[in-house]
This record gives sequence, C-alpha cells and structure tokens, in this order.
Amino acid sequence: MTPLQLPGAATVPELLRNGARRDPDQLALSARSVSGARLRRSYAGLVRDMDRAAAELAELGLAAGERAATFLTNDAGYE
Repeated sequence: MTPLQLPGAATVPELLRNGARRDPDQLALSARSVSGARLRRSYAGLVRDMDRAAAELAELGLAAGERAATFLTNDAGYE
C-alpha cells in the first residue's frame, strides 16, 4: 500500500526543510509545556531535531519508508 499522493502536497519533513532553506532562524514553533516552560524552535532547529530522531530510529532498526507510531501527550515539554 502506498500513501495517497496529492498534487502539490508535501510531507512534514519537506515543509520543515523548505522553511529551513528559506529562513533557517525563523521561529517555527513556540509552545508552553505543562510545567510552564517555553519551548521555542527555529526551522533549522526543528530539522536538526527531526534528523536526530530519524537517526536514533534507524539505530533501532527502523528502515526508511517503514512506519512507526508514537504516543505523546498534547504538550510541548519533555517532562
């Protein structure tokens, strides 16, 4: 089974990389965690985080194109 491809559609990684190419230091994410801490990330910072997470998943044996699920809280924090 392949994902539905829509004309002009982009994946989240593509959108983040495009933002990082256009203006790497532009604020892309600003959110408050449950504890009150403020998380801010530029497009370049989000791409670094994304690449680091992808590398860690690859080390665990997840190959490109395979699917993974995450269960997260609706919160920006790392608590």
